[in-house]
Amino acid sequence: MEYIFASDPHGTGKAWINLVKQAQTDYPDAKLVLGGDYIDGRKHSKETLDFVMEQAANPNVEVLLVTNGRKPPYFSEGI
Repeated sequence: MEYIFASDPHGTGKAWINLVKQAQTDYPDAKLVLGGDYIDGRKHSKETLDFVMEQAANPNVEVLLVTNGRKPPYFSEGI
């Protein structure tokens, strides 16, 4: 099995999203693994997080909830 691993967009939005989508087009049978550090308050953090959440609904995608190995300060149980 092939894997696509994409990580650390830090709220960059379209630039990172387009790279992930291109990899999915180039490797349609690969499992996508998203590796964390999705947002950090940058301008496109919501767009980036929305994309991650959409991908999480796909059974061929694994979304890791990691930020430099720690829970981020905005993390809250139950949200």
